[in-house]
Amino acid sequence: MFSYFFYSCSFGTTAIALGTRQTGYAFFDGKIDEVGFWDRALTSTEITQLYNGGTGITYDSLDNDAPIVTQISPANNAKESTTGSKNFTCYGSDDTNFTSMEFYIDGSLNQTNSSGLNNTNYTFTTSLTEETYLWSCLGNDNDGESTSTVNRTLTIDTTPFIEFVSPTFANASNLLVSYIPVNISLTETYFENLTINFYKDGVLNESYFIDDDTRFYNKSGCTCAEWEVNATVWTTTDQSNSTETRIFTIDPSAPTINIISPTGTYDSLVSGDTLYLSGFANDSNMDTCWYDYNNTNTTFSCTTETLFNESFTQGTKEQLNLTVWTNDSVGNVGTGTTGWDYKLFSTAEEYSAATFSSNNENFLINISYDSLIYLGLTANLVYNGTNYSATATTSGNITSIEKTLNIPTVAATENLPFYWEIFLNDGSTITTITTSSIINL
Repeated sequence: MFSYFFYSCSFGTTAIALGTRQTGYAFFDGKIDEVGFWDRALTSTEITQLYNGGTGITYDSLDNDAPIVTQISPANNAKESTTGSKNFTCYGSDDTNFTSMEFYIDGSLNQTNSSGLNNTNYTFTTSLTEETYLWSCLGNDNDGESTSTVNRTLTIDTTPFIEFVSPTFANASNLLVSYIPVNISLTETYFENLTINFYKDGVLNESYFIDDDTRFYNKSGCTCAEWEVNATVWTTTDQSNSTETRIFTIDPSAPTINIISPTGTYDSLVSGDTLYLSGFANDSNMDTCWYDYNNTNTTFSCTTETLFNESFTQGTKEQLNLTVWTNDSVGNVGTGTTGWDYKLFSTAEEYSAATFSSNNENFLINISYDSLIYLGLTANLVYNGTNYSATATTSGNITSIEKTLNIPTVAATENLPFYWEIFLNDGSTITTITTSSIINL
């Protein structure tokens, strides 16, 4: 095996002799193959590769590598929010000579750079409108080899961003005010106009149109209702986007309470009497009703504009007022207070629940009344339909009415009813609750 290299030679028009000298002697005795000529100086690496440890290689494998082409930017699936000039960059290199870089949009050649720079980034600038594009690069070398990249996607999308920002109320807010502040943040590029829509109970109430740099609007005069708000922005590129719809419940007014009873002056009361709290509670968003009597809260059912009627027990003669409360679903609280009075308040009553005929039994009732209004009183004990005059004795704020009665004879054991008739000096007659006692033979 014999290898020989012309590292540098210039023969002009003189023929090159292989296997002999140019003068025609010293012929080579053997076989010659893999003859090659290069129009440049080979590198030491290439020479070593050709020598191949004395074994040699086929020379055309020395320069048959295709160029390397790499997409640099933009990244795959990139998105741009503006139209106009866009830059695309691809890197190209080759083991010998990189001759040109071609740039393709949607499969069509858009530009070619034939500067032939090796190991270089090639940048192409082109103007794009709103669309999704496929782009790639193809690199060429001087051996006719080419390498193409894969397609990357670039989307030009001018759809604007839009959102509610403070002080816009959060969604599902319960509001005690009669206004709705709306503040918008959006993409200003290509801005054309903005519309803020207000719906009251599902019906469009107002559309506020903006075509300047205003981004805030305070909707006033909002009455009790369920309100919905959204906003839509349009661009000069004919793109639009909308916020979510926010829902608010507005109820700036507290519930009202109209108490019908207990009110006024009762003829007589006694601890333990059943009284009735009745009236109306009104609100469009009624939630809960309760009353406070004698420092005890009691919850009861209530519906707007519907009569409520709740029983409670009379306390002492000093416990003559109560307070009713109601709230609505947005947090408003309404209240109402009522008070009542009495002419007579029975503080104690004594009698025998069972007795015998002909027994002498004592009947007594203690009452409280306003002696400054009612200057005096008389009383009868009405026993089994017969009136018996009673004695009234006053000590402090208490008047004791008393009667001792000989129990009449009965034919058989029975219950005989009795009650008190009390006559005030204003001409009124007050009758107590009928009671009975058992008469035995």
